Amino acid sequence: MNRDNRLLATALAGVCLSALFALPLAAAEPNPWRFSLDLGGIFADISGDRTSKAEEYRDLSDGALLDNGVLDFENAESPWSFDMTADNVGRRDQRAGLRWGLAGRFRVDASWVQTPHFLSEGATSLWTRSGGNLEIPDAVQGQIESFFTATPAPNTAQARTFMNGILAQNAHTIDLETRRDTGKVKADFDITQHWSVAVAAKDESKSGTGRIGSGTYIRRQTVNSFDRNRFEPRSNELPMPVDWKDRSYGLGTGFHHQGWFFNAGWQESSFTNSIGSLTWDNPFEGLPGATSSRTGLTPGSDQEPSGATANTNNRGRFAQAQLDLYPDNDYERFNMTGGVNLPARTRVNASYSAATMKQNDPFLAYTINPAVIYGNGADGIGGTPDDVLAKDVALPRASLDGEVQTTRLDLRVTSRPLDPLSLRGAYRVYEYDDKTPSILFPGYASAGDSYFRPGVGQRNAAGTRVLFNEPGGYKRTSWSVGGAWRFGDPATLDVEYVNTGMDYDERQVKSTSEEQLSAKLRLAFGENFEARLTYLDASRDADGIYHVGFETSRLRAFDVWNRDRTRYGAELTWMLAEGTTLGFVYQNWQDDFPGVLPEPTPPSTSNPYPSQAYGLNETANDSLALSLSHGAENWNLSLSVGLDSSKWTSEATAKTTLTADSPQFSPTNAWRRTQDDDVLWAGLAFDAKLGAKGKLDIQIDYNDYKGSYDTVNLGTPTINDGVAYAVPDFSSSLLSGQIAYSWELNEHFGFGAKYLYEPYKLDDWQWDLVEPYMQGILKETGGSPGAVRDATANRSLFLDSTYSDYTANVFALFVTIHY
Repeated sequence: MNRDNRLLATALAGVCLSALFALPLAAAEPNPWRFSLDLGGIFADISGDRTSKAEEYRDLSDGALLDNGVLDFENAESPWSFDMTADNVGRRDQRAGLRWGLAGRFRVDASWVQTPHFLSEGATSLWTRSGGNLEIPDAVQGQIESFFTATPAPNTAQARTFMNGILAQNAHTIDLETRRDTGKVKADFDITQHWSVAVAAKDESKSGTGRIGSGTYIRRQTVNSFDRNRFEPRSNELPMPVDWKDRSYGLGTGFHHQGWFFNAGWQESSFTNSIGSLTWDNPFEGLPGATSSRTGLTPGSDQEPSGATANTNNRGRFAQAQLDLYPDNDYERFNMTGGVNLPARTRVNASYSAATMKQNDPFLAYTINPAVIYGNGADGIGGTPDDVLAKDVALPRASLDGEVQTTRLDLRVTSRPLDPLSLRGAYRVYEYDDKTPSILFPGYASAGDSYFRPGVGQRNAAGTRVLFNEPGGYKRTSWSVGGAWRFGDPATLDVEYVNTGMDYDERQVKSTSEEQLSAKLRLAFGENFEARLTYLDASRDADGIYHVGFETSRLRAFDVWNRDRTRYGAELTWMLAEGTTLGFVYQNWQDDFPGVLPEPTPPSTSNPYPSQAYGLNETANDSLALSLSHGAENWNLSLSVGLDSSKWTSEATAKTTLTADSPQFSPTNAWRRTQDDDVLWAGLAFDAKLGAKGKLDIQIDYNDYKGSYDTVNLGTPTINDGVAYAVPDFSSSLLSGQIAYSWELNEHFGFGAKYLYEPYKLDDWQWDLVEPYMQGILKETGGSPGAVRDATANRSLFLDSTYSDYTANVFALFVTIHY
């Protein structure tokens, strides 16, 4: 049955169902049951080149409309209650709910929601999918490999012409769309007057096809004094199969009596992904079964970081690759909450919870590439028959055996010793304990046609440089005191102090400490005007030595670094006249990350550390909103408009030299990045009764976004990594206007119409340049900052699935049935 027929059948079933209910219910007098239904159709016109965003999370397609179905039981003399609802029945965004109960005994709430996520109606793909495998025909893959491995190498224009031809002849279109189904049920039972029990369950599944990216690069080095650190991207946007389930269950009980209460609960969830990994054919190089330039390979000199332009450096040459997808995992949590009233108008509340998360998904192999050499074998020579391949070598462990335990304790005391004075205090502890074992890896598979790269990472006790994970956790301890004093009716002042300490395992610092002071002032002048003013000042300091990590890049991790935070705001409400209210809200939030990483003591002689504030420097957010509302006997109007702006600034640097015995990071090779985002929004809501039987509803929402991204060199760069260029601004706007009219013919029937007008505009250079092959013509810097040229034949394959401008005109006509 196709979609239109299915929806028509659903609509007819709804009509028949309404008739079955209507006949007996209409005859009953009085009738404790109520039934209503909107039955009609949708007629949509959505124009544009890539209109998937119009239906990203909703279904606007033409077809039957079975909406706003309600069946409930209302009888003041009966303790029973029943309520059933359904919306958008038979469509991709349908939902239903059920509520049933007996007053003083039990209540059951159940719901089912279907949520679509529509990404693209025509993505361009060379791959065909079979489960978790993405395959390209060998003949097509062979043509591409022969082209890209030819001598001389193709330039950008030649590569684009060739790949666009390959796509035109061999690619197919697929719809990228997922669907999430969520079912919930909860039952509450009143065992006695003071004892209740609750059980809950949720079943959530998601299926369809999404998208995921994968990529690598070739790093060219020692080309010349300036152009000696060049990157050539190799990237793919892949259609990702989605098929997972998440089930959770809960049990709780509660006791309450005059002056005290106690609750306890247990929750458990299990996530299962039926497609745990994705295997995909390389669309550019590496014909299946071929080892390309493996023969004669000298791993130590032919691969990055030592490879020059003339060397092999075939990082992107592999026949197939693997990606791990969301792993199966389990979660379990136990919690308790209690409270008791004490003398002197004092109350104590406490809560405790403990949770365990586990994940033991099997590891993927080091590689499935048959060209990656793990060892040279007995003869010590690479490229000979006795080579040991990385794909055949056992991992140090078969799976992660990951486990994280969390505990949380909250204690809160409130008191009101005097009528105008209220006091409070709180103590909170949260601990994240990672019990995942540390796993020692001898290295990693570096690249296609490469070798297994040992000797990278931290040194172990024997002095060998290896790779291993360092499971870490943290403990957050916070205590606060506060109080409020009411100065009669006009004013109330509230002040609070908060102290938070963070202790870390395996982070750049051992701990941080933060102090926060906040104040709130409420002013009321009569019954027509009220003002609320807020202010917050906080300072966080990193304690102990800051460990810069593997590359000593001096990049500060913003979440464990010094931070100064200020926040202030005002909220004003003014009743201009009876039924008319004016509102004003302003908020400002500023975070600064001052200072530089401290110099080591004594200073390093081989690599002096530059004193630069590399990392996030500051963020700023401003929000301003105005609102006006008016309510009358037959109509209501509300207007709102606001402006939200945010800005962040960071500094970064690139390596200046490859020699370990000289400064590797210089301010002349650093740059500053600043991003500004501004969102102007407005809304209007209006409803009115038109006569005795008519009703009009109007809803208009507008959102206009503008963003800029600026990059500036802090000095004259010495290598091409740190060159900054102007970046175009980007913007988007969305206007959504809806108007609905309904008219009651009599007490059982009515008519209605709805209209949606929604134009969307997008101007984003990052997406405008995307095509199935490559991202426009990529640029790179040559032998000097001003020597900008077309890049070499970089290889990037996209699904061409981004959305763009659209204009939606959607009409809905319906008849309303009431019994």
